[in-house]
Amino acid sequence: MQAIMLGLNSVPGVMGGLLSDEQGSILAHSFPPYFDAATIKGAAELLQDNTVGLQDVTGGVKLFDIRFELGRLIIKPLPQMFLVVL
Repeated sequence: MQAIMLGLNSVPGVMGGLLSDEQGSILAHSFPPYFDAATIKGAAELLQDNTVGLQDVTGGVKLFDIRFELGRLIIKPLPQMFLVVL
C-alpha cells in the first residue's frame, strides 16, 4: 500500500497523498517530511469526522475536489477508507 502511495508522488503536481480508514487512522501516506505526523493524523481525523455527516445529508459523496489559489485537494471516499491527494 505504501508503494502505491509513493507512486502518486511521481504524478506531476502531486505533493503527497494519504489513505485513512473510517476511524481516522493513517494506513499509508506519501507526504514529504515537512508535514509532521501530528498534522497528517489531525487531517485524517477531521476528514473522518466531517465526511460521515456530509455523506448522510447528500446520500453519498463520490468525490471532493477542493481548489485553492496555489493547489488542489482531492478526497475520494472508498469502501471503509478515504484517499486524499494534494
